[in-house]
Amino acid sequence: CSSLTSLVLPEGLTRIEYGMFRGCSSLRTLNIPASVTHIVSWSGTFEGCDQLTGLVVDSANEQYSSQAGILYNKNKTNIYFVPKNVTSVVVPPTVTAIEAQAFMGCSLLREIALPDSLTYIGWEAFRDCSSLETVQMPSGVQCDYASAFAGTPYWENREDGVIINDGVVIGWKGECDDNLVIPEGVTEIADYALNYAPMTTITLPSTLVRIGDYAFQYCPNLTSVDLPESLSDLGWSPFYGCDNLKTISIPNGVDFVGIGLLEGCQGLEEVHLADDNPDYQVDGPYVFDKSRETILYALPGISVADIPDGVVKIGRNAFADCQSLSAVSFPDTLVEIGDWAFGNCPSLFDFTIPETVKIVGASVFDGTGWWESQGEGLLIKDGCLLGYKGYGAMSIAVPNGIRLIATSSLWSCQQTLQVLSIPGTVRTIPQDAFSSYSALEAVYFGEGVEEICDYAFAWCRNLTTVYLPKSITQISRYSFWSCDKLDDFIVPEGGETVVEYGGFLYNKNTMDILSVDKSRESLALPEGVVSLWDGNLLEGCDRLTTLTLPSTLQSVSRYVLDPCGNLSSILVSAANRYLKSSNGVIYTKDGYRLVAVAPAVTDVVIQEGVQSIDYGAFRDNQRITSVSFPASLKRIESEAFLRCANLTDFTLTDSLESIGSRAFDECGWWNAQPDGLVVKDGWVLGAKGAVSSVVIDDSCSLFADGCFGYDSSVQSV
Repeated sequence: CSSLTSLVLPEGLTRIEYGMFRGCSSLRTLNIPASVTHIVSWSGTFEGCDQLTGLVVDSANEQYSSQAGILYNKNKTNIYFVPKNVTSVVVPPTVTAIEAQAFMGCSLLREIALPDSLTYIGWEAFRDCSSLETVQMPSGVQCDYASAFAGTPYWENREDGVIINDGVVIGWKGECDDNLVIPEGVTEIADYALNYAPMTTITLPSTLVRIGDYAFQYCPNLTSVDLPESLSDLGWSPFYGCDNLKTISIPNGVDFVGIGLLEGCQGLEEVHLADDNPDYQVDGPYVFDKSRETILYALPGISVADIPDGVVKIGRNAFADCQSLSAVSFPDTLVEIGDWAFGNCPSLFDFTIPETVKIVGASVFDGTGWWESQGEGLLIKDGCLLGYKGYGAMSIAVPNGIRLIATSSLWSCQQTLQVLSIPGTVRTIPQDAFSSYSALEAVYFGEGVEEICDYAFAWCRNLTTVYLPKSITQISRYSFWSCDKLDDFIVPEGGETVVEYGGFLYNKNTMDILSVDKSRESLALPEGVVSLWDGNLLEGCDRLTTLTLPSTLQSVSRYVLDPCGNLSSILVSAANRYLKSSNGVIYTKDGYRLVAVAPAVTDVVIQEGVQSIDYGAFRDNQRITSVSFPASLKRIESEAFLRCANLTDFTLTDSLESIGSRAFDECGWWNAQPDGLVVKDGWVLGAKGAVSSVVIDDSCSLFADGCFGYDSSVQSV
């Protein structure tokens, strides 16, 4: 739409797709509503919008914000898009990341000062800023300089060779020496700095402290590296893709040796560590932890692995991509095999998993010769369910006799599997085993299953029914974390672990709440529960009007109560030594703090004696219209009444000594105030609207915390 000059997007729109405004070369103003939660590819979305200067995001949007036409996230920590015709930009001190292509093509921008808060600059962030000559760069920024500043005088005007800035190697261009020597005084080689550099050997200085992520990625001719003793900080996979690297010497100061350091070095033949290395040791083709209980890495040329007795764990990716590995012998001491430990070992057919193994990670044998030789369906080896070949299964019954289930073993059916049956021969369901299976509706556990680990079925959003056996002994609130539709736990009579009381199903050994009867108007939390903090616990309890809390309860988060829009009565046991309640409000037992309030309460008279109101205690309460503060009140914490849209009636007492940031922002009273300085009973609470300058008169003597800090445009007071 090359003639479009102005556009106001409608409220209700939630997603702006990739390329939506591509080629709108005349578009100057664009208004984004509060409802938008996702913008796909910021650079691609506005590609070709060279005249766009008036990008404005509704201030009520919870994901994005704007200032001077620049698109940020809500808290202004990330810059996503900058208008192409800017000549200067003041980057706020809140910014920590400049995302990929954010400034790309800003051809009039000559210089920019980046704040000390900045930690990341994305791919092509300043590409083709053809006038950009000066960049004030803070230290420690993760950045591929050659990509981020390609096509700028700041980068292109530098001489060929290794480029050093304030003691940091930030990149190279043109030609570099075959035998590259990094000079003394250099303390860091930045992330991606020497990607694809053609040197054969490199000499590193004794002053070097840090080598960044992927710093030497795909250096095709590099054959050996001797890391200096001064090195203490080594990034992720710094030598990835250096296929001709044969030997590497690692100093004692490096705190991680394994796949994160040596990944992608397919030609590596020797790893050298000092005998007195405090954390690691090398023996033959293996790198162990100091105890020799964990294999962290195996040389990629290994053909047969006879893993020694005493090894308890094979670490993540330890043998991954060992192309010649054909056979593995596991010791009877082995307990755990980590994720992708033997992934993509195409020659591996010969192995037996011992019965001592209790934990098998995700994709451990994916891409091995054994894996590829199997037919479609469940992949089972030595009593272990390792995976599933094929797609689209809607119902799976794990065969009786299986003793172990690998993490994410049925992931290829993650979007289709609706019903899962697990036999009692599987004693433990491991952590993350079936997390995020989006179609799963029902799970049946056979008698004999004893433990369901944390997050085993987390985020299974459509799971509604779980049959628990009497044999279950260990289960927690995290086992089915964020299973929003899970209402029906079927528990047979005679079970000793999972019991029901007052509408709650819970583990009586740990007092973890497993589920809630969401159809009830009243719920009673069982004795023994000491804290309520899970904001999802009462999700969907729309009919709940009365909640009874036990004598053992010590703390309550207001987030737990938020979903209960009709909850008006909270009854704390008189025997409780930590909390008490009155008229739907929860206080500490001593009466000094107001902790939380029932969401359906409309008018609140806070008890005399209360000295502070907790952080966010009333936040987002849409029912409350008035609140009366006692003469004893000294402190209102941050966001205490934030977004209480109908709260219009309150008076700040003379006893108040401090008010936290945004305590009354966007409440009904706040919203009724005109743009400018916002004052209440002598307190300066903040500023509304695009106000750059405010004048405070003598009637104001008190200031709320951060009153000009959060998302404020105020520049002078």
